[in-house]
Amino acid sequence: MHALRLRQLPAKFHYLTPQQARRWLAVHTAYAPSGGRAIATTAAYRRLFQILARRLAERPVQIISLGCGSGQKDALLALSLYEAGCPVRYLAVDAGQALVLIAADAVTNAAPQCKARRLVADLDELGGWRDFVEQGSERDEVQVFCAFGVLPNTNPDRLIQWLTGLLAPNDHLLISANLYDPEDPGNELQAILPQYDNPETRHWLTTFFADLDWPVTAGQFVFHLHENASPARISATLTLPETFVAAIGTRTFEVPRAACLDIFFSNRFLAADLSAMLERYGFALSQYAETASSAEAVWHAERI
Repeated sequence: MHALRLRQLPAKFHYLTPQQARRWLAVHTAYAPSGGRAIATTAAYRRLFQILARRLAERPVQIISLGCGSGQKDALLALSLYEAGCPVRYLAVDAGQALVLIAADAVTNAAPQCKARRLVADLDELGGWRDFVEQGSERDEVQVFCAFGVLPNTNPDRLIQWLTGLLAPNDHLLISANLYDPEDPGNELQAILPQYDNPETRHWLTTFFADLDWPVTAGQFVFHLHENASPARISATLTLPETFVAAIGTRTFEVPRAACLDIFFSNRFLAADLSAMLERYGFALSQYAETASSAEAVWHAERI
C-alpha cells in the first residue's frame, strides 16, 4: 500500500509468487547476459570461483546467497568448492519462497553433500541476523556472501553500505553487475533495450497487477533510457488508464486515473565505477572477471 502511495513499486513485488518466479525465469533465460549466453558466462564465473576455491581448499565454507534467484551461479560455486575439498553449507535468501526452493535444489543437485538452509525474507528488512547466518557453523568456517543479480534492481550505494555492516572482517563477497559501455555500439543502452522491452518481460510485469485484479495489459508499459544517471539504467512506467482501487487484506487505496507508476528499473554499470564504490565502502578487491560479451562481470572482494 505504501509503495502505491509513492507511485514506486519495489522490485521484490515482481518475485513473490510461483507464477512470478516462472515468468521471471523465462525472461532471465531468454534475455539476461547469463541466460542465453550461459556457456560464455559460466566460463568467466567458473574461473573466478576456482581461484577462490583453491585458496580455501579443504576449509569449511558457508555460501550465503542474498537474493538467490535461480541459484545457478551458487550451484557452480558450490561445485567448485566441493572439488577443492571444502565441506559446504548453503543459505538461500530471497523474498519469494518459490525462488528459495529452486535455488536450494539447484545447489544440492550440483553438490549433493551440501547442507542447504532456506530463508524467505526481504533484504531491506534483514537487520541483526548475523547470529542466524552463523548457526551451526564450525569454528573456522569461512563465510562467502553472494549477491548475484541484486545490483540491477536496487540502490547500489545503499546495498553496498548495508553489506559493509553485515560482513565481518575477512568475510568474502562475490557480487555481480550488468555492464554497459557508451563507447561501444553493441553495449550502449539503446542496443541493450530489447533485453527489457520484449513480450516476455512485459508479460512478467503484468503478473503483479493481475494478482490485484487490475486489468493492466502488457502494451501499457513504457520503457525509458537513463543514460546520464549514475549508474545508467533502463526503467518501465505504467500510466493508469482509469482509476483503480487496490484492496490488500481489509485495506483499500485508490490510485487515480492517469497516475504514473514506476514499476521496474535495471541498473547498468561501468566496471570502474563499481570497483571504486566497493573500495570506498571498505572492501579490498581480490578478483574480477568479465564475460566475453562485456555485458556482465563479477567481483570477489573481502571485508577489511
